Amino acid sequence: MPDESERDQRVFQLFLAGATYHQIASATEMDVTEVHSVLVSELEHSADRRSVLASHGKAVLQERTEALFRAHWAPALRGDHRSAEICRKILDTARLSLGEEPIQRKGTALDELAARRSDASGSRRA
Repeated sequence: MPDESERDQRVFQLFLAGATYHQIASATEMDVTEVHSVLVSELEHSADRRSVLASHGKAVLQERTEALFRAHWAPALRGDHRSAEICRKILDTARLSLGEEPIQRKGTALDELAARRSDASGSRRA
């Protein structure tokens, strides 16, 4: 059986995921009153964190984005296609946030696939 802090975290995660008090109570073998008490406590404990996020949300987002980019940059340069795609998406998002248009990529495999689908649907109509 999980300890009380693990149980409280599970209650909070279920709540954040959209579960009702009754669903949480059933999943954690608690009563609804206990669920409410745990949620009030967890929300009070997270108040400082929410305050930082509310007042410094852009900075937090930028730090997290940069951390993701750093984590994927070296693998992307070594040829990891998934990491390269993640870096590309991060860079496109950064361009949008600066008011610039994303780079249009022509001649990619996705463009070829879209063209083939278009040709196939056009020939079915004829």
